[in-house]
Amino acid sequence: MTYSLLKDQQKQIAAIEALIRETYDAQENLKKSVSEKREQTKNEHAKTLDECESTATENREKTRLKKDFDLEQLVKRRSLEPELLLERHEQSIIEINMRAKEIKETTESKLNEATWLAESVFEGAISMPREEAKEAHEALLSLQEELDALCEEAPKALSRMRQSEILESNAKENEAKKPMEYYVSGAADALKAIQTDQRALWFIGLRPLYIVLFVTAVAVFAAGAYTGWEKTLAFFSIPAIAMLVAIGALALTYVSGQNSIQKRIVQFSQCVSKAKLSYATSGKVIDNKRKEQEIGVTANRDSEIKKAEEKYLPKLEEIERLHKKDLDKEKKRFRNVEEKLSGNIEEDAKEVEQSYETSMQNIDQDETTTKDKAGKTCASSLASIDGIEKETMHQLTSTWDEKMREFQIEIAKQKETMQKNHPAWSSAWGNWKPRLDSTLHIPVGTFSINLETIGGTLPPSDLFSLHGDALLDAAFASTLPNDASILISSTRKTRTEAIGLLQNAMIRSLTALPAGKAKFTLIDPVGLGQSFAGVLHLADYEESQLLDRAWTEPRHIETQLARLTEHMETVIQKYLRNDFESIDAYNEQAGEIAEPYRFLVIADLPNNFSETAVERLSRIITIRLTP
Repeated sequence: MTYSLLKDQQKQIAAIEALIRETYDAQENLKKSVSEKREQTKNEHAKTLDECESTATENREKTRLKKDFDLEQLVKRRSLEPELLLERHEQSIIEINMRAKEIKETTESKLNEATWLAESVFEGAISMPREEAKEAHEALLSLQEELDALCEEAPKALSRMRQSEILESNAKENEAKKPMEYYVSGAADALKAIQTDQRALWFIGLRPLYIVLFVTAVAVFAAGAYTGWEKTLAFFSIPAIAMLVAIGALALTYVSGQNSIQKRIVQFSQCVSKAKLSYATSGKVIDNKRKEQEIGVTANRDSEIKKAEEKYLPKLEEIERLHKKDLDKEKKRFRNVEEKLSGNIEEDAKEVEQSYETSMQNIDQDETTTKDKAGKTCASSLASIDGIEKETMHQLTSTWDEKMREFQIEIAKQKETMQKNHPAWSSAWGNWKPRLDSTLHIPVGTFSINLETIGGTLPPSDLFSLHGDALLDAAFASTLPNDASILISSTRKTRTEAIGLLQNAMIRSLTALPAGKAKFTLIDPVGLGQSFAGVLHLADYEESQLLDRAWTEPRHIETQLARLTEHMETVIQKYLRNDFESIDAYNEQAGEIAEPYRFLVIADLPNNFSETAVERLSRIITIRLTP
């Protein structure tokens, strides 16, 4: 891509403007910051000194007041401490007595409590054997009543069943080995078995008679049915036989039931005998057990009381001994403290004076140290601020000098290059020859750069040198092919100078390019060609129509703009396509058939420009021959 001098100058001027503004602002900010920091440091130093003096004065006053207070307290101590000591001694004696009394009462209370607990346990435990024995006797009586009821019920049951009475059985003492309850239960079971014996139940009351009568009646009906109720032998024999059979069956049932009941009667009799024997022996056992338990409870009570006395009675004796020892120790301590009290007060008075002198010396020393430290801190801070200011100014001046020198050198170099390649019009042109190669930078003129105003106010310090003149003349040049368009705005008063600038740009374009490599299309709707009268003479020496004429009418303007547009389309579509990046690249390969540059020069725009002409001009300006 072609190097553009105008764009580079824009960047350079923008950079130098930014440099001037930023350097000025940085220096002003630095001056303000340094001034504020110095003022702040001095204020802090003054404040520290004031606070140090204020603190020292306050501490001296506090020390003096403390001394007066301590001496006043010593005067009070001389009168109060002996009384306080005596009161404390008496209070200690009271406390010792109360403590001994409290310990003694606590110990006696524990002894009484242990004794009471043993008695309480005894009273609670002694009733238990008696209650258990009472309950056991009541249980025996209950069993005895139950046994009596069984003995009373058994004869009645046997009588109802027409069985023999129970014979009394005498059990031996060693045979009743089980509790009475067991034997009573056995007797009840035996009686129940007797009462529920099915064979014996047939003989209760009039049941045997009812059975015989029922069987006989059934036999009578059977005989009547058999004989037709005729009074024959069969009619009387059948009921008689049935009666005899029923009686015989009852007799057999009675005999077999009597044997079973006799066994139950024997069982019942033995259980009753053993239950009575167990009743007598159980009563003795219950009484013996009660007596043994009462003896054990009493022995346990006596043992617990003895243990409590063995534990607490020696402690009571030890309490008395320690009480006496504490009293003697307190009396001895009181005498020793009383002797030292007066000496301690005098020593404390000396210590108060000595502490006062030491504190005042320390206050003076602290004040001196703090002031010295504050002075050093202030000096160090100011030196640091000066160092920062110097370092920042060094950085600013270094950057300033480097960029300002580069700018001055670059502007001078650009001007020198333009003057070398394009001599001034005042130079001798007798030996001038057309260029054989193109120079893409076409000088149009110069413009002024005032370094004193371009970026605002210059930094006030003498350290920021411009390294050259403040007012610079910079080369003003267009660059082919993309940065060659120039728009000149003027008033009626400056129209002549503007036309002169256009003519100068055209002549410079001709001298910058090889012969025949520049063609012009001129449009002068106001001057009717007068604006380019001096240039039109060149048409007399160029067979290839360097320029034709100056066009003025709207239709001619539209036509010339259309031709330029068509030519640009041809160049793009036929020559460049996608093979060449720009017309310059194509011309390097084309050699003799290189395409010339075409310049459109318009004076007094937009006079005589129709909408179509404006549209075509817009297309020409918009289309670029480089990517």
